[in-house]
Amino acid sequence: MSPRFVQCLVSVTVMGALAGSALAQELPDPADAPPLLEPSAGDVPSLWQRDTLTANWFGLGERLEEQGISVSLGLMQVYQANMHGGLNTNSHSDRWSGSYDLELEFDLERMIDLPGGGVYLLAEGSWNDGVDPTSVGSLFGVNDDVGGDRAIDVTELWYEQALWDGRARVRVGKVDLTGGFDCEGCPVAFDGNAFANDETSQFLNGALVNNPSVPFRTTGWA
Repeated sequence: MSPRFVQCLVSVTVMGALAGSALAQELPDPADAPPLLEPSAGDVPSLWQRDTLTANWFGLGERLEEQGISVSLGLMQVYQANMHGGLNTNSHSDRWSGSYDLELEFDLERMIDLPGGGVYLLAEGSWNDGVDPTSVGSLFGVNDDVGGDRAIDVTELWYEQALWDGRARVRVGKVDLTGGFDCEGCPVAFDGNAFANDETSQFLNGALVNNPSVPFRTTGWA
């Protein structure tokens, strides 16, 4: 950063502070300002301002959450090609693969007045095995999202009961041991890495999804 730029930056800052001081007496008290209008359920942000494609089902999701029901649907598409090395770089060395995730969460405290109770369901489907079996042959897999040609599988379905204001939790059902929950802002699981734990939003390589030194089982009853 040049000295001239620093001098200009300081000058603008001082001038802004003086101008703010001079106008302080003329500005109205924020407490006297009219309240801002709350956006209605029909106000849907533009496509570039949404957190999700449908903006929480175009407002319907917010009304469902008030009743204790949360629904989310995600779609993952991956194209990969092996350019050098591995098993094959010639014909059929590239693949399209993809998957979808349907999540349902039921807050039983809101639904039937059962404090601390909740039900979670995750259904998944996928297509293609990706490039790893035919073209790469890696140890951990270059695409941890692939699952072959599967129409739909219920991979998680469990009931959770929170006890003593959430200080203890009990889950019963079909559980994914690689996942977990947050406790005081920290992930609680056998693998609690918050930066490499999701194949759809962080890393595709299997070695960066779950700790390869932990012999995780596939999802099952627990």
